[in-house]
Amino acid sequence: MATYQARVQQLVGDAGTETDLDDWCNEGAKVVINMMPASLLETISQIASFTSTVSLSGKRIVSVLRNDGTYDRPCRKVPSLFRGRVQDSTDMHYALASDPVFYIEQNAAVVKPDPATDKGTLMYVGYPTIDASSTVFGAVDYFPDEYEYLIVLYAAIKELQNQQSDMKSVLATHNEYDGDSPTDITDAHNGWRAVRYYIETEEDVELSMAEIQALSAEMQQFVARYQWLQQQQVKLQQEWDMGMQLMAQRG
Repeated sequence: MATYQARVQQLVGDAGTETDLDDWCNEGAKVVINMMPASLLETISQIASFTSTVSLSGKRIVSVLRNDGTYDRPCRKVPSLFRGRVQDSTDMHYALASDPVFYIEQNAAVVKPDPATDKGTLMYVGYPTIDASSTVFGAVDYFPDEYEYLIVLYAAIKELQNQQSDMKSVLATHNEYDGDSPTDITDAHNGWRAVRYYIETEEDVELSMAEIQALSAEMQQFVARYQWLQQQQVKLQQEWDMGMQLMAQRG
């Protein structure tokens, strides 16, 4: 089976750095998970037992439960500013063993009333860690196989955007060639300094025309490549949008 890196390269050609590709794959997985409907999240959820609080780092909550000594009761979510009210027996928001609550504070879920030892349960989906050069497509744990292609599309779109940005950054600006005539071409930039040198310093029209022809051919290749990157991005973006819409409709 192909790795994520290989799958992305099939769509964009040579990809950028492995670090960038890792970041985009992990970012894409997180975006997909955050957009999954609840019915799909439940099929890939994991369970963690806890007492009172549980860290949410790297997790998306599916549900929180509290055992009342006999049954696991679902906890309703309340704003963290209610943390005092849910412990006040005279308040309408007071948390009961039969009607427990949870709120999020400092990236942790807090359950009230406090559960007994390990009687709190967090059902969650963890955000995966993908090493694009070694993680095999279709082998990401706790992630639906049928939607892994969305991670590849996300990373490929980011790579295409990055390549377009890199190409734009090497384009010469007009003012780089204003001012006095160049006295040499050892620091030539994109070839145009050489054209000025041949015309203004050497007065060699033949060499300057040859340089211009070479640069024109290079520019045509540059434009063709840039247009392909743009068109490929539009195509993959449409596939991404459709895939995300179909996933959302599954719920």
